[in-house]
Amino acid sequence: MEIIRIDGRNLPTREAVHDYFTTCLQLPGYYGRNLDALYDILTERAEPTRLVICGQAALSSALGSYADALLDTLADAAADNPALEIAYEDGQE
Repeated sequence: MEIIRIDGRNLPTREAVHDYFTTCLQLPGYYGRNLDALYDILTERAEPTRLVICGQAALSSALGSYADALLDTLADAAADNPALEIAYEDGQE
């Protein structure tokens, strides 16, 4: 299983979020760099993957409602893809 850490303290902008996912998931050039595109990529992912989310307070502080939408997108993708798991390191779910 691939384990990918998502540390909200290192993602101060929407662009940084999508840069990070593009790099760590080795997303194709056609990735749309928005939450709908991220959901599509994650629900199609066949490789077992655990996304470990930490630094949620920093993420929320930097991105506001976009952070909530991002976390909802990750949770929705995990609900629709049995190969994808979301874990929370700061104890928040």
